[in-house]
Amino acid sequence: MDEPVLNALMENYPTFSRNDMPAQTYDWQKEEVSGIQLSIGYIVHKDVPEETVYELCKQLYVGDGAKVWGDVVPGWAGAETMAPRAAATVFIPLHPGAKRCFEEAGIDINYIAAGNDTP
Repeated sequence: MDEPVLNALMENYPTFSRNDMPAQTYDWQKEEVSGIQLSIGYIVHKDVPEETVYELCKQLYVGDGAKVWGDVVPGWAGAETMAPRAAATVFIPLHPGAKRCFEEAGIDINYIAAGNDTP
């Protein structure tokens, strides 16, 4: 993507962030690729037990559990450093298990809900 397009997207959509994928992330990829990426998150039903969501959140986003993602997909190496992005653009209230996981890991939660929505 061209710089003006990247900048316009990031200015207008708070869930987008810049993503520069280094050359050779994949064997066939010869040059760096610049683009955007979205914050990723999961929506779970409010009745899923808090401990279940807490443990799932830890495996997906925190420490050694999150490090395995780079072994699965080369472009996901360093996934454990992406946890702040998962909590950077929260549209709906977090499940109590996810909220506890992020808080214990020292990850700031940024609610970007509109109108009178409350976290």
